[in-house]
Amino acid sequence: MRVQAEYVKFEQVGNRLLPQREHSYEIVEIDETQGKDLDELVNEALSEKLRLSKDRYKFMNATIL
Repeated sequence: MRVQAEYVKFEQVGNRLLPQREHSYEIVEIDETQGKDLDELVNEALSEKLRLSKDRYKFMNATIL
């Protein structure tokens, strides 16, 4: 299933992570047969696509395409 994920990246400023002002969007493919909820699947796929750990961005919303 193709899903559009909305997220906000965090920038490292000194010892703190601060959110960027603008929201970003990525289209990811998920396998809904894994038995997890949609948000969890999208968040995992987004982390893989961005090559970022989940603490470096905040997943906001998913829209099925």
